Amino acid sequence: MILNLYVNQTQNEIEFWFARDLQHLLGYTEWRNLTKGINKAKTACETAGHMIVDHFVDVNKTIAMPKGASKEIPDLMLTRFACYLKFTNAKFTQSATDLATISVANI
Repeated sequence: MILNLYVNQTQNEIEFWFARDLQHLLGYTEWRNLTKGINKAKTACETAGHMIVDHFVDVNKTIAMPKGASKEIPDLMLTRFACYLKFTNAKFTQSATDLATISVANI
């Protein structure tokens, strides 16, 4: 399963995915567009009776910049449930739809 290529684990062995790692797989070229979809997934999470902070964790990532510099950028740690909500509340391109269908079926 493609989603498993990007899985991480906390020290407590909780699986999570970084939203930026999934961004291009889902057909998003810009972070701001992905965050709009993530906000819809957060609403669905709350509507389902779950705490948003349990499934969507704001983090910062350090990326390399030219000339040896670095920069902090926002990211999100998504639980398996958060990924499910993101996939089911997304508007995908055809190839991203195929990925989401495969991934959600295995969540």
